[in-house]
Formats: sequence, structure tokens, C-alpha cells
Amino acid sequence: MRKIALIPYACGAGAGIPGCGGAPEYAEQAGLDTKLKNANRDVKWREKPRNLKDAEARDNLYSRENRVQWHLRKVHDMVKSSIEDGETPVVIGGDHSVAAGSIAGLSSTLKDGETIGVIWVDAHPDINTLDSSDSGNYHGMPIAALLGIDKQTSAFFEITAPVLKPENIFYLGIRSIDPSENTLIGQQGIAHLTAEDVKKLGLREAFKQALHHLRHVHKLVMSFDLDSLNPDEAPAVGTPVENGLSLVDVVTALNEAKNDRAFDMVEIVEFNPSQDGHKKTYTAMERVLDAALP
Repeated sequence: MRKIALIPYACGAGAGIPGCGGAPEYAEQAGLDTKLKNANRDVKWREKPRNLKDAEARDNLYSRENRVQWHLRKVHDMVKSSIEDGETPVVIGGDHSVAAGSIAGLSSTLKDGETIGVIWVDAHPDINTLDSSDSGNYHGMPIAALLGIDKQTSAFFEITAPVLKPENIFYLGIRSIDPSENTLIGQQGIAHLTAEDVKKLGLREAFKQALHHLRHVHKLVMSFDLDSLNPDEAPAVGTPVENGLSLVDVVTALNEAKNDRAFDMVEIVEFNPSQDGHKKTYTAMERVLDAALP
């Protein structure tokens, strides 16, 4: 039986619109652990989301910068300890800044010479730096931090050495790309299929290409932003973008992909329970997670 650790990132301070920090607690109250359990899975919360929020309040974290960094440290340590305990970490965001902590936490468990590959399913590539970002929102910067593109950005995320290599990232479904991000993707040579590419290929083929591209890595991560989906299927997200991926196609493709190779870590982010359509979006989140897990 596979042990699954649900790891809360109860922080939305990296996003421009508040509210997604409440997603882990919403998921806990909705019984996510129970719904993901089956004959092959033992699912438990690594930490109660409310405990994190209470601890954050006790630590008097007034600035958004301090809140992001505090929660990133917590996620880093929870991912690391869950892997050491033989569990598969499943990170429940919160905003997408979480990836800087979760993937760094996974990296801390690698043996010499081992590598991480990431399938980044998102409407946005999240490869801005502190200097290039127009919004200044940290959820648009984790890839730049993990790659070590910019020392100032990596330092903010408390990353001291590159965690990812450009050739070990595969963007899937991106469709809202800043000019500076487009330049960086080209310079770094990061493999990608835009949402338009995916529609032409089909999502099952797109995932096959992603898995083939990352076939050499030792640990495989899927980082899934719910804004990758069509807004009518996942409306309660901070930065919805039209012409997204079909939920049915995502579920079908993930059910097939996991038979080729299981993910060593999954994270799902940007669900905002304070927005209209939150029940529909939460159901989409449940379905994506269930399909992604073996």
C-alpha cells in the first residue's frame, strides 16, 4: 500500500488576489483524505492546515514576504520528512510559490547524481524574476528561483544552489506568457507545449511527450495549477485564462500516464475557496489528484 502524505501550503501571500491560502483547510474539512483513499492508498495529512495558520499568527508574520518564506520553510521540511518516512508527498496549495519550497525539499533527499524532473501544468510559466515581474507576485517566480537564473530571486526563496536543470522541466498548457518569460524559456531551452499545441496533439499525446522527455530523471514531479483548466470548469482561481485544458482530458491523460510512470511528488495549487464557483473548482481538484495518484 502506498502511503500518501497530504502537505498543506496554507499561504496565498504570493498571489495577487487573497484567499487561496484557505484551500488546504477547505480540503481537509471537505474530507479530501477520505476521498483519495482506496485499496492501494493510505492517505493522511502530514500537518493540520489550521495548526499552520495558528502558528503563523503566533509568529506575528505581518509582511507578505515573511509569510511566504515562513510557509516555504514549513513545506520544505514536511516534504523532506515525509519522503524520509517512505511517504509520497502531495502538496495542497496555496499559491504556486509553494513549488520553490516543495521541490527544494524533494531535492534535499536526493543521492549524489540524482535529478528531478518536473511536468509544470499551468497557464503561466512562472519564470519571472524579482526584476522582470510586472506584478511583483511571488507565485510567478518559482521556476526562476529553482533554476538559479537570478541570484536575488533565488535568495528570496532561500535557494542557495540550482535545484532544477532547464532540460528537466516540461511546460504543458502554458498560454499566458510575459515577453520576459518567453525570452527566458528560449534562452534556457525549456521544452514546452502551449495550450494550442496540446489541442492539436491531444492531451494524452502531450503527456506521453512530457514523460519521454523526462525519462532519464530519477524523481518525477507534477506541479499542477488549476488555472491550466478551462475557466468554466475551474472558475475559483486567482488568474484564470481562457482556452484552457479540458478537465475530462486531463483526468483521462493522467490515468494513462501514471501507468507508465508514477509521480514521486504531486502538487496542486491556486484553488481559492473564497471565490464564486469554489465547489466546482474543488471537485475538479479532487478529480485531478485522484487521477494523478497510483
